Amino acid sequence: MKKIFLILTLMLTCWQAASAYDFMVNGIAYDKNSDGNTVMVTYTALNSSYDSHENYANAAITVANIPETVSNGGKTYTVTSIGEDAFSNVTSLESVTIPNTVTKIGYSAFVNCTNLKRVVLSNSLTTIEGVAFGGCPFESISIPNSVTEIGPNAFSFCSNLKSITLPNKLEVISTSSFYKCGLLEKIVIPNSVKQIGRYALADCNSLTSIDIPNSVTRIEEYAFPDCKSLKSLTIPESVEFIGYNIVNSCESLETINYNALNCTFGINIAKLSFLGQLNSLKTINIGDKIEKVPGYFVINAPDHPITVTIGKSVKSIDANFLNNITTVKTVNFNAENCESPASADAAWLRNQKVASLKLGATVKSIPDYLAYGQSELTSVTLPMATYIGKNAFTGCSAMRDVYASYKDPVTLSTEVFDNTIYNNAILHVPTGADKYYKARAYWKNFGTIWDDNGQGGGPVGGGGPDVNGDGVVDVSDVTIVINAILGK
Repeated sequence: MKKIFLILTLMLTCWQAASAYDFMVNGIAYDKNSDGNTVMVTYTALNSSYDSHENYANAAITVANIPETVSNGGKTYTVTSIGEDAFSNVTSLESVTIPNTVTKIGYSAFVNCTNLKRVVLSNSLTTIEGVAFGGCPFESISIPNSVTEIGPNAFSFCSNLKSITLPNKLEVISTSSFYKCGLLEKIVIPNSVKQIGRYALADCNSLTSIDIPNSVTRIEEYAFPDCKSLKSLTIPESVEFIGYNIVNSCESLETINYNALNCTFGINIAKLSFLGQLNSLKTINIGDKIEKVPGYFVINAPDHPITVTIGKSVKSIDANFLNNITTVKTVNFNAENCESPASADAAWLRNQKVASLKLGATVKSIPDYLAYGQSELTSVTLPMATYIGKNAFTGCSAMRDVYASYKDPVTLSTEVFDNTIYNNAILHVPTGADKYYKARAYWKNFGTIWDDNGQGGGPVGGGGPDVNGDGVVDVSDVTIVINAILGK
C-alpha cells in the first residue's frame, strides 16, 4: 500500500511539473486561459518561487518580442496578459516588446531583470500589477493612457529611471510605486489622479518639484519623504485628507504653499505633523481661499529665519499652527476678519520673535494678541481696519514707529499698545490729523505724534526733514523736531 501511495505521489509530482506551462513557442512559455481562446505568458521554471526561472535564465534570453497570437496544436490563441513572475530575475533580458493585445502585466512579471533597458508596452494595457518592474534599470518608460491601475512597488528601485509621464486615466498612485527611484528628475501627474499612496515617491533624490494636480483629494502618510532635492511643494485646493509626515526629511525643501480648502489630517499630535521634519523650510504660504489654518505643520524647529504669509480669507489659525517653530521673522498678514485667540497663550505667534509684520490692505480686523510680546518688532503700519484687538501690540518693546492710515482714527475699545510703546514710539498720522489722535482715547497716550502723512519725516511743515517749510534743512528744523519730541 505504501509503495502504491509513493508511486501515485511521484506521478502527481511529475504531472504538476509538466504542467508548469501549457506550451512553448520560440522560447516563450504560455498558459491557456479558461476561455480556451486566449493565453498568458508565463514562467518556464518548475515552480513560481522567486529565484527559480531556470529555463529562461539558462537560455540566456536577451530579447523577448511577445507576439499578438501564437499557435499550438492547430489552434491560434490571442496573447492577453503577462503572468505573475513571468520573467522575474531573468538577468539576461535586455529588451521586451509587449503587443497591443495584452491588457495586463502581472505581479512581479519583470522584477529584478537587472539588464532590462528597453520596454515597449501595449497600447491596450489597463493594469500593471505590483512589483511588475521593480529593480529594472531602464531610464524611461512610456505608459500608455489606457492604463488605469499601477500596483504597489510597480517601479520601485528603478534606480536609473529619470522621467515618467503617468497615464491620463490613472486614479491612484499606489503605495511605493516609485520608491527609491534615485535618478527620477521629473514625473508628470495627470489631473485624473485622486489619491497618492504611502511612500509613492519616497527617496526620489533627484526630484526637484512635484506638481500635484487639483484632482487629488487624498495624500497618504509619508507620500514624498527623503526627496533630497525637492525645493517646494504646493498642496492644491482639492485635497481633503493629508496623512502625517508627507515630506519628512526633504532636506532641501524651502517653500510650502498650502491651498487645501477643506482638509483633515491624519496626525498623532504628540509626535507628528502633516509635513514632518523640514530643516530647510524658509517660507509657508497660506492661500487666499483658506479659511482655517491647521495646527502641527512641522515637527522640528529650523534654526534660520522663516517667512509666513496668511491669506485674506483666513478666519481662524490654530494655536499650534507653528508648533515647534520659534524662528519666524517676517509675517505678511492679509486676513480680512480673523478671529481672536482666547488668550495670549493661545496666540499663534506666541513663541516667535517677529522683526517684520506687514498688515495687508485687505485687513479689516486686527485680532487680539496678534503681535503680543514680539520684542524685536520695531515698526508697524496699520491698515484701514475697523477693529484693532486688545493687546495686539503690547510687549513690543523695540517698537519705535507706528504708522496710522486713518485721518479720523478708529476708536480703540481697550489697550492695544503699552506704556513702553507710548513712551518710546512715534505715532505717524496723516497730514493735519494729529489733533484728532491727540483727542482720542488711547491714541492720545503716545508721547510723540507726527502728522507727517506716514512718511517718517517729522512733524509736517514743508514735509520731510524740512519741517518748517522754508526750503532749507537747518538747525531750526532740528529745534522743531526736538520740541515735538519733548512735547513743547
